[in-house]
Amino acid sequence: MQYDPSTSYMLVANPGSGKTHQLSEAICEYIRNGVDPRDMLCITFTERAADEMERRIFQKLLEYRIAAPLPEVHTFH
Repeated sequence: MQYDPSTSYMLVANPGSGKTHQLSEAICEYIRNGVDPRDMLCITFTERAADEMERRIFQKLLEYRIAAPLPEVHTFH
């Protein structure tokens, strides 16, 4: 999938279909291509999902050997 930083995305799919994986990959790809993580906002429905998103992004950045701050990950609540 080609990611375009000038485009907003909303990913809607069934539980267990890989949404967090897809979004984590996209976020890390943006960061690898020079988008400042401080310009990103990730919103989830639950604290558990927010924690999982942060964990996956952190792991991917480590895997890619990218030293960057994590983007903001919050819930609607």
